[in-house]
Amino acid sequence: MVSGNFSQASDENLKTNIKDIDLAIDLISSLRAVTYEHKTDAGLNLAKGKHYGFLAQQVQNVLPDLVIENELNIATTDPDLKTSIETKFLSVKYTEIIPLLVKAIQEQQAQINMLYRALDLKD
Repeated sequence: MVSGNFSQASDENLKTNIKDIDLAIDLISSLRAVTYEHKTDAGLNLAKGKHYGFLAQQVQNVLPDLVIENELNIATTDPDLKTSIETKFLSVKYTEIIPLLVKAIQEQQAQINMLYRALDLKD
């Protein structure tokens, strides 16, 4: 079991070029949410079982700033191969998606409120 907190520096005084997020609902709607299991032969000792997430290649098409290319040397016991194999893979900055989700909910709520007002005017 692991417990603790995850935090990220978010003080306004540490930031520059601050801009509001626009059309977050369109960005979120473009992402493909999937379930998956990790391949066990990748040599990465990834968690087993069913997981929920995104495919980094697809996220890269929509939000390229949220995808990182990683390099890893994986040790091998095969005598015919080198002692390690370099592998490259993509990862997603999942915490960066949270502000987009919040903004998408805000946009959706504004649409709902507008529809309620339109219905009230008809009565």
